[in-house]
Amino acid sequence: MSTEHLRVQGQRSRARSVDQPATLTVEQWEQTLVDFSGMCAYCLVRPFKVLEHFLPVAVAGTTVKNCIPACYKCNQNKRDYAGDQLVELFGADTIARIQNYLESREAMTPDHPVKFKAQKPVLQDKDTFKVSELIECLPYRMTEFGRKYDISEVTIARLRDGKPGLRGTINKLLAALSDVYGKTFTMRNVRGIIIRGETQNGDEPIEAAT
Repeated sequence: MSTEHLRVQGQRSRARSVDQPATLTVEQWEQTLVDFSGMCAYCLVRPFKVLEHFLPVAVAGTTVKNCIPACYKCNQNKRDYAGDQLVELFGADTIARIQNYLESREAMTPDHPVKFKAQKPVLQDKDTFKVSELIECLPYRMTEFGRKYDISEVTIARLRDGKPGLRGTINKLLAALSDVYGKTFTMRNVRGIIIRGETQNGDEPIEAAT
């Protein structure tokens, strides 16, 4: 089964478990991804990572008129907020844009929807980088990257999300990323990495390139 098929199937199961509509099809979801060019519906900047329910799944279920793509950051910030809380969080224009899209979504479903193909974001040329963007811009799957450089996928995901890691593992990851991109990455030019157990002035863990 494809990733999107499994994603839709899992979210439909969630909706059914709380006695809400579970009618979203894979074709409808892939058309939604195409409509947003594979980007987060909220920020329109970061690639989507999750199927997001605009209204909580326990309220509106998993349907074509309630599902949009979201990045991890926006998904975590949104939580189960709705109404004025969403406007306060993302702005009136953003919420109105998404609402208008969802209200017309059923009518927009074509007879022959386009198959969605996720596009990798391109790493920009600059002086400092976030570890999360280095991992998100990898030219192949994180699983393949981890296997090639002998780094656990769980470890890579934890470091990507800003969780503390051992210095040796961090150096190994940076060396692997340097090899992939043909550019030297160190604690001096990569932000968002925290070394487990090492503190500065007895306070907070040391973080790379702030």
